[in-house]
Amino acid sequence: MKVKLAKTAGFCMGVRRAMEMALAEANKKKGPLYTLGPLIHNRQVLDLLASREIVPLDDPNTIEAGRIVIRAHGIPPQERRRIKDTELEIIDATCPKVARVQAIIRYHTNKNYAAVIVGDRDHAEVIGLMGYSKTPVYLIQNAKDVSALPSLEQLFVVAQTTQNEVIFRDVVAALKKRFPHILVFDTICEATHERQQEVRSFAGQVDGVVVVGGYHSGNTQRLAQVSQEAGLPTFHVETEKDLDKAALARMDQIGVAAGASTPNWMISNVVNALEGLRGEGKLSLRYRLLQVLRFLTLSNLLIASGAFSCAYAIPLLSGRDPNITLPLVAFFYI
Repeated sequence: MKVKLAKTAGFCMGVRRAMEMALAEANKKKGPLYTLGPLIHNRQVLDLLASREIVPLDDPNTIEAGRIVIRAHGIPPQERRRIKDTELEIIDATCPKVARVQAIIRYHTNKNYAAVIVGDRDHAEVIGLMGYSKTPVYLIQNAKDVSALPSLEQLFVVAQTTQNEVIFRDVVAALKKRFPHILVFDTICEATHERQQEVRSFAGQVDGVVVVGGYHSGNTQRLAQVSQEAGLPTFHVETEKDLDKAALARMDQIGVAAGASTPNWMISNVVNALEGLRGEGKLSLRYRLLQVLRFLTLSNLLIASGAFSCAYAIPLLSGRDPNITLPLVAFFYI
């Protein structure tokens, strides 16, 4: 079995920046550290953050002091003002790509344009974007929703930064038919574009695709959707434990992609597990060697062997007959 790992797999710039900012604040040891909602949509990473005493918080009014990280998705300006009215110190980790969309909405709605957002209704980024509109804002999830819009003289359209490109293009085409003078801003970020394009490129190259990422991660769900639209058997997993080994073992070529909130170590675990599959699920020689090497690296076996060798060599070098007891004591002591 061959595993083809997408070059774009792993944290996007916005998520990496938010993680680095949160961990840097945790290292300062300046008191309680919170995030407004989960920092990213990945349970395993949230467990890691919890181990560093970084606590997700839904309502900042429930605490009196500390520091709070605004996640990469951003927040509505009204919520930011409420936090500023508290004693909390704000660490703003809003993704610069999201901040650009916020600025577009604020600028054009100040000029009395109606805002149309293509995105997921309950997604944190979309909720934040809607808060920046000074005029009526309309949320659209697909091209069919365009017919429900009222007659509008001035309007513009933006996209959730992790939106499916095909859906956005379909919506824009439908909008232009109804509103020929609409202003179009393609605000899907480059990282999303590259990930979706790479998944589409798997078609004809692999027998199936494994998409690694949180089950509640919107951009990971969208990658799985893109893979399915490309006609590829698709498996969305959070960890290597979720792999359908029986189905995957029958494939010769497997593509692996990952959401923007999936860390490299989780991707590596999935890739290693896939490389261990062969035929009906037997372990490949490479996988066995990797497991042996991992055991030797993580255990003290190499050090113990060195202690045994030294204890055995010393009497030999001094011209005495070695006694196996002392080398064994050294080996098992380690």
